[in-house]
Amino acid sequence: MQVAGTLEESLNLPAWFDSVITAGLLIGFPIALLLAWAFEMTPEGVKPTGTIEGDANTTSSSKKMDSVIIVGIILILALGLWQQMTKPVVTQVKATETVPSIDKKAPLKIAKETEILDASIAVLPFTDLSKNGDQEYFSDGMAEEIL
Repeated sequence: MQVAGTLEESLNLPAWFDSVITAGLLIGFPIALLLAWAFEMTPEGVKPTGTIEGDANTTSSSKKMDSVIIVGIILILALGLWQQMTKPVVTQVKATETVPSIDKKAPLKIAKETEILDASIAVLPFTDLSKNGDQEYFSDGMAEEIL
């Protein structure tokens, strides 16, 4: 998909190019997985996968590995479900922001909606600590860029 994204920009391909590649990968991957599971590449060519000839320890160890993989998948699914169930609720708060008006007699009050996200930071304004006090534009710009 990364190659498709690069090719789309460099060759000026249409926007649907990424969608076709994604659909092809989503359809082709399970097919390739099943074919790789069902067939085996041997020096004589492609042959159906058979049982491994050898000692019985191989079969018992593969059954143990299958059990470990199934338990791991169940644990991962349970963890994902638990994270989705305990997700914090997103709330909206109406805040009022005062903006200076052109006539400077009565500032304008603008109501806006702000979302409170579960992961957010607060940026406090920077203070101009230069000797002459003439670098306030820099501290204001830094605060704006961080926001």
